[in-house]
Amino acid sequence: MSVLSKFFIRRYPFQITHFVTSKCNARCNHCFYWKKLNKEKNELTLEEIDKVSKSIPQFFSLMLTGGEPFLRDDLSDIAQVYYKNNKIKNLGTPTNGFLPDKIYKTAKRILDSCPGIFYTVSISLDGLGADHDKSRGVPGAFEKVKETYSKLSELKKSYKNFNVDFLTAVTVLNEKKLKEIYDYIKNNFKTEVIMIMLRGDPKNPDLKCISQETFEYISKLQKDKFKDLSSFNQPRFKLLIRKRMHNLRHDLIMKTARENKYVLPCYAGRLDAIIYEGGDVFPCEILDMRMGNLREFNNDFKKLWNSKQAQKVRDYIKDSKCFCTHECANRTNILFNPKVMFRGKL
Repeated sequence: MSVLSKFFIRRYPFQITHFVTSKCNARCNHCFYWKKLNKEKNELTLEEIDKVSKSIPQFFSLMLTGGEPFLRDDLSDIAQVYYKNNKIKNLGTPTNGFLPDKIYKTAKRILDSCPGIFYTVSISLDGLGADHDKSRGVPGAFEKVKETYSKLSELKKSYKNFNVDFLTAVTVLNEKKLKEIYDYIKNNFKTEVIMIMLRGDPKNPDLKCISQETFEYISKLQKDKFKDLSSFNQPRFKLLIRKRMHNLRHDLIMKTARENKYVLPCYAGRLDAIIYEGGDVFPCEILDMRMGNLREFNNDFKKLWNSKQAQKVRDYIKDSKCFCTHECANRTNILFNPKVMFRGKL
């Protein structure tokens, strides 16, 4: 069987998002996870994560998130466990940037202990100055973001496999200022901006009511990301694949938003998995259908993934033609659909 064939008939996750903690030091009204923040007292331990990881076949991409993931003191150890056991090639960590020194030290430890990965830290920035402080519910948040970027940019000079970018959560409060935010980041930080749609059930649901024009504008803005490939620390071939996937994904998101209907099969629960801090496994961050809890399966991911309940969830996604505009899920839906990825047909 060819490598390409194995790629497209994969039975286990290609990418995993692991919520390593529910602890958070921000108070964002747009957070979809707000009901669970700072409530989980029984997070999977490093030893449990090691056991879980050993039961997962090799996979490509890992997101370590939260809460605020850098509040977990053993974050670099968790990254090393997945790197050692699963040979991950791509690692991402989003952060609110409130802990500049800790974020710098942890990122450096990850880079030193996992030399074969491409690692990205994504810093949240929803506005400029007081606008960002208000969005995050923390005075001084904007200045902390600038300090965090300054420290991490020093790492970029020494580690060619490291990148720092920015995440902007698009809401009704900042949709009229997106160009201002975008230009500020490009001019002052010389890095990329990823604008994300609110998902799930945010604390203030009214913040999701952005206009169709904003959707269209974001799509156009985001397609500029890969115009200059020289700004990325990756081989050109990989960048060309990323560029194609990135642009097709925004076409898919726009088509889904305009028509509000199913466009492509969703591979959540097959190629994507979400592991929450207490061991619950879900197919994605939006669909409220639990596949099981890892502790119920003695922290054996394979057993949970092949359980009747997990298959029931996958069947629901397939039969209901479940769809959404979530960027992470649609990345996989593009990559693993040859008709779209290779022919560009939606």
